[in-house]
Amino acid sequence: MRARNPLSGNGILFGVIGVLAAWQGAGCERGPLELVCTPLQPGALVVTEVSSAGWHWIEIANPGASEIALTGMQFLFGGAGGTYVDEFWIREHDVSLAPGGRYVAARFPGSVSPPAWADYLFGDEFDADFPSSGILEIHNCDDHADIGAINPELVDRVQWSGLPETGSWAFDGGQAPNALANDTPTSWCQDSHSQTLGAGPYDTVLGSPGEDNPPCATP
Repeated sequence: MRARNPLSGNGILFGVIGVLAAWQGAGCERGPLELVCTPLQPGALVVTEVSSAGWHWIEIANPGASEIALTGMQFLFGGAGGTYVDEFWIREHDVSLAPGGRYVAARFPGSVSPPAWADYLFGDEFDADFPSSGILEIHNCDDHADIGAINPELVDRVQWSGLPETGSWAFDGGQAPNALANDTPTSWCQDSHSQTLGAGPYDTVLGSPGEDNPPCATP
């Protein structure tokens, strides 16, 4: 991942009121929201797990030594050829991730009781299925680059050639989360073990959302 010049100041006003209003007009249940966010350096957040088996969810990790504000971060999905699929933002205020922590965003509507393993629900503004072969990018809130483009504002990007039909596609739990290491296909493997993390209807899940991933088997 390419380094970028740090931006001055403590935060950037997230000017997406028009975008979010358009979502509302298209049927989104959430209204416009003005967000203030702090831009992150490349690699400050790391994608560590993706699943489209049963429920659609992603996990990110904070590999650093400082707490990270997540408000306003953009998650952009594309097909393997770089075609746009869908996107969502973290729209809640004062959302942060502790050093070494993991954060799970799941495609459930806000009207359901959240699964015990999910930290954020984005189903009200994300209608698509995750592509079986595709790309996931994390962007700073002020960045509106095209999927797959060379982009110095990019926080992390992962690409896969086939999501598992059961369980999740998980970064090797034998390695520390790292935005360079997760570019290597052999650093990923299927995680299909079952966990029951609560008593709700969606609390049994295949994979390790919010938990340390198991190590991948040595080839």
